Amino acid sequence: RLWLCVAVMPVSALMINTAVPYLISTILGDLVAQTRQNWTLQIGLLVVAAALGIIANRVAFEILLNTQATTTERIQNNIVKNLLDKSASFYANQMTGKLISDGIGLGNAFIRFQDILTINLFPFVTTVSMGILLVSLQSLVLGAGLAVLTVVVIGTALYNSCLLYTSP
Repeated sequence: RLWLCVAVMPVSALMINTAVPYLISTILGDLVAQTRQNWTLQIGLLVVAAALGIIANRVAFEILLNTQATTTERIQNNIVKNLLDKSASFYANQMTGKLISDGIGLGNAFIRFQDILTINLFPFVTTVSMGILLVSLQSLVLGAGLAVLTVVVIGTALYNSCLLYTSP
């Protein structure tokens, strides 16, 4: 079910973060230039894009919460089962408090991973890609410049984060 959320969340981000602002800017541009007399199609597309974005966001968030609850339950059950299956000599030679806190940390780490993947990474990549595509349709040189700038910024951020975690 996480993959369904991964598929729906970028659609939500695409509608809310790209389509709605694009349609609003198109409407405002036509309004300023006074080039269009019939606004019903543009406003209708704006309403449909906003509604699809809101519905997709709601569905994806519900799927994510259900997946997180199921995943947490499975992880915690597996940890408890594995800890209960150990012998008394295992606990005499190990720090059980550390094992339990590491087990709890594993569930929390997996939930953070799901959040980063579904809420931050995939919607960001989709929004940036579609934004660059929309700009490239109007001006190929400007789109290529944005693509290069995006790669440089993301590469620099990744490089600096690697330095941050590898420096003593």
